[in-house]
Amino acid sequence: VITAFLRRAMDGEPPVVWGGSQKRDFTYVSDAVNLHQKCIQKQFPKAEVFNVSTGIGTTISELAEKIRGNFGIQHETIFEDLEENMMSDFYGGRIRLPSELQHMQLSNLKAKEELNWRHEVKLEEGLNLEFEWLQSNLEKWKKMSY
Repeated sequence: VITAFLRRAMDGEPPVVWGGSQKRDFTYVSDAVNLHQKCIQKQFPKAEVFNVSTGIGTTISELAEKIRGNFGIQHETIFEDLEENMMSDFYGGRIRLPSELQHMQLSNLKAKEELNWRHEVKLEEGLNLEFEWLQSNLEKWKKMSY
């Protein structure tokens, strides 16, 4: 959803939200890489599972408003009423998947306790970094596919 919202922001268009109350735990890629490196360095004797997360839930509506505010989008957020398996009028005919109707917020307590890992990149900073990357790599974003 971040990529779709930022792509529209680049065009000066507001985000298109399906529902909006769903919560997600948005984590920047460098935090995932840092946790991965800590796991490799620890050399566990058996397979372990760690959640890469901030532990902070953000609704899709809150994310849309952050993007509008951060990138100066004047138009109001568009709310497209889509049920599961319906096709979007805005995202190239993309179908709303069942998982988009759920909440996904993870606990990173095990990573904190066993690896002394903490997420470092806050949501607003990650959005800015992603937007800068997107602007610098326009050729990769001519057509988004899902």
